Amino acid sequence: MIKPNPAASMPLDNAEHMQTFKENHWVLVKYEKTYLGTVTAVVGSEVEVSVIEQAGKVWKWPVKADKIFYTRHNVVQLTDPPELAGTRGQYRFRSLNHK
Repeated sequence: MIKPNPAASMPLDNAEHMQTFKENHWVLVKYEKTYLGTVTAVVGSEVEVSVIEQAGKVWKWPVKADKIFYTRHNVVQLTDPPELAGTRGQYRFRSLNHK
């Protein structure tokens, strides 16, 4: 389970949910469970996010892109981009607590 780390990322309060999201922002979204990904489009009050999947202690992009539109209310926080973890297309998010 991914837990937000308020010291390293920027949680959004109600006023900030109206902020402008831009392509390539990294976000933590919640819809049934929690996902990490990049904003790929913003259409009206919805944000399209391409999510990355957890593979043990690292993260990787799925073979087939997993893009979903979320309402701004589902965007929990902005987060720092991941760091490359080796040469196999795996990443680490140092800004989040993992459990």
